[in-house]
Amino acid sequence: MRKILDGFFWGTGFAVAVVLVLATYFIVGHIKIEQTYKYSMRELVKEDMDTFVDSLSLELVNSQVVDNEILLTTKMINLGLTPNAFGLSLRFSLFNTDGEFMGQCEAKIPSVSSNEESIHMLTSCKTKLYPADTFHKATVDVLRQ
Repeated sequence: MRKILDGFFWGTGFAVAVVLVLATYFIVGHIKIEQTYKYSMRELVKEDMDTFVDSLSLELVNSQVVDNEILLTTKMINLGLTPNAFGLSLRFSLFNTDGEFMGQCEAKIPSVSSNEESIHMLTSCKTKLYPADTFHKATVDVLRQ
């Protein structure tokens, strides 16, 4: 009877050890697989978003100062998609005639349903660092929120 109990305890100990090793493997392995999956999805979305932003062919068409405001006109290709559905907005960096940074302003890309080839957008920016009449140029970037 003693040998049977010893065998039972040895078997139980072995089974518990195997279960613990397998549970640890699956928990740690699952976390690693999940992290790898999330990383690959982030990279895929980033690549697709970069391609989408490039496809917009965003262009700063015109800029002028009116009543202490800087009016900026942008033009983008109409892809038939809604850029703001992707959480995209435009950030304008403003510079004066000396090349100094005047400030930034942001504008959401509007939802436009149009059959036109391109979409135009007017943005009004106010600057607090320098008077608007010293404005010289602006740059535009696409932001993902």
